[in-house]
Amino acid sequence: MVGGEGSLLDLSIRGCRIESLIDVKPGATLEVRIEVLEHRPPIQIQAAVVRWSREREFGLEFEVIAPTEWTYLRDVVKQIELEPYQRAQQQVEAGP
Repeated sequence: MVGGEGSLLDLSIRGCRIESLIDVKPGATLEVRIEVLEHRPPIQIQAAVVRWSREREFGLEFEVIAPTEWTYLRDVVKQIELEPYQRAQQQVEAGP
């Protein structure tokens, strides 16, 4: 049984990269809670498989996620992907 915390470095609808001091081995299955927004519940991933591990980072592939959590994850990833474009648009609208 492994327990601990880490910092989310990359997030996609298929998985994520985490920086952490916990030692995990490729092939291990973890239950994951991802805190993404204040005042919102975490995204609950029922099963994520460790695909790689090196130094203080490891990669997870999401295997089992409830449909409501999948929708929440998809919306968060979409928002992250659109953020640079929205910021650029705000700068254009503000003008010189």
